[in-house]
Amino acid sequence: MEFGKYLLCDLSKWIIQADEIEFLSEIGQGTSATVYKGKYESQTVAIKVVNLEEKNADKQLNDLKMEFEVMTAFLNLHFSHQDYFVKLFGIVSTPRLCLVMQYCGRGSLFHLLHKPDFELTWPLLFCWMKEITSGIHALHSLKPPIVHRDIKTLNLLVTDNFEIRIADFGLSRFLRRTNSGNYATLTKLRGTYCYSAPELYKGTPYTTKSDVYSLSIVLWELATKCVTGIYTQPYSEFSFINFDFQIIIQVAKKGIRPSIAPTIPSEVSDIIKLLWSDDPEQRPDTEILLEMLESAENKYKKENLEWDALRQSESHSIPVTQSVPSVPVLNFEHISSSGNISGPSTPTTSSLPVSPFLKMSDTTISKKETKFNHLSKKLESHFPSTPKPKHTRTHPTLSLSATTSPMQKRKFS
Repeated sequence: MEFGKYLLCDLSKWIIQADEIEFLSEIGQGTSATVYKGKYESQTVAIKVVNLEEKNADKQLNDLKMEFEVMTAFLNLHFSHQDYFVKLFGIVSTPRLCLVMQYCGRGSLFHLLHKPDFELTWPLLFCWMKEITSGIHALHSLKPPIVHRDIKTLNLLVTDNFEIRIADFGLSRFLRRTNSGNYATLTKLRGTYCYSAPELYKGTPYTTKSDVYSLSIVLWELATKCVTGIYTQPYSEFSFINFDFQIIIQVAKKGIRPSIAPTIPSEVSDIIKLLWSDDPEQRPDTEILLEMLESAENKYKKENLEWDALRQSESHSIPVTQSVPSVPVLNFEHISSSGNISGPSTPTTSSLPVSPFLKMSDTTISKKETKFNHLSKKLESHFPSTPKPKHTRTHPTLSLSATTSPMQKRKFS
C-alpha cells in the first residue's frame, strides 16, 4: 500500500533522513509503535517508530496516513492556533518508518495528575481547559471539520512551561460530506471507554459533540484533583464495575456518570453536567464552552478566597498509595503514548537503548524483522531518496514557535 497515495500534501517537504536523528532513550511502547526521546537538528524530539506487522500492515499504514493527513492539516490554521498541538517535524521512511515530533518534557497530563506533589490550582485548571478547548475548537472549525475521537488526559501532553499540547491523532478523522450532503458516517466505536459518549455505543456516528463529551471527563479529572489534592480514576467509585467495557454500557444504558465532589463550585460542576448530557444537542459547542469557562474563571477571580478554601491546601502532603492504572482502550491495535514521556533528563552512555535502526542491520535479524525490512523497502520506493535542502523547510510547523502563546503569559499562584 502506498503511504502517500491519499495524502493532500507534498511528502518531499517532510522527509527526514535516518542519519539526521539520534535516539536517546525509550519513553513509551505500544503494540504498534515505540516512542523514543531523541535529537533532530539540535532539538530534543519524540520519535515514534512504527512496528509494521505483515498481516496488519495495510491497516497500520492507512491509520498512519490519516494521522499524517490530520497533522499536516494544521497548516490551514492560523499560526497562533498551531501551538495547541504537538508539532510534526517530518517522516523517516527507511530503514524503519518513523514520525519525528515535538517532545513535551513533563509527559502526559494523566501522569502529571498522579504525582502526589503536584498541586493543581484553579488558575492553572482554567488555563489548561481553555488551551484544550481552544485546540479542539480549531479542529472543529476546519473545513472539513476534524474530530479527534480520543480526547483523554493521556493524550494531552505538558511542556516544560506547563503548556498543554494535544497529541495522538491516530483515530482522528475528517468529517467529509457525501454526495447526499450528509457527513460520512463514523459509526465504529473507537477511543477509550470512560471518555466515550453514550450515543457511540448505540451506533450513532461520531460528531464534534462526541469530542465535547470527552472534554467533560477531562474537566472532571482536573476539578477533582484540584479540590481533593489526589487523582481519582473516573468511575472508580462504582464497585459493580469490574471490567472496563462495563463503563460504556452503564453510561449508555443506565446514565451513570462519575460522582462530582461536593466541594467543586457549581460554576464548574454545572459545566461538567452540561458537557456530558445524554443528548448531544444539549452539549455546547467548543465556542460556547470557551465562553462558559471564561465566565467561571471570572467568578473565581471575584471569589478566589472562597474557592481556594474549598481546595485541599496541603495536597502535597497527602499520601497516594494507588499505582498509576492503565487506561482501557477500545482498539488494542492502536498505539497510545502510555509511557511517561518525560524520560531520563540526561541518560548515560550505558543506559542508552540500541537504535531501532541498528537492529535492522544486525546479523541476528529475526524472520519478523526481515519482513519489517521488506515492508520498509517497499515504502521507500514511494519517497524521494534525496531530502530537500534544510533551508527549504519553511513549513511553519517544522520548528518550535519562538512566540509566546496567549496562555503562556498567564501566571499561576
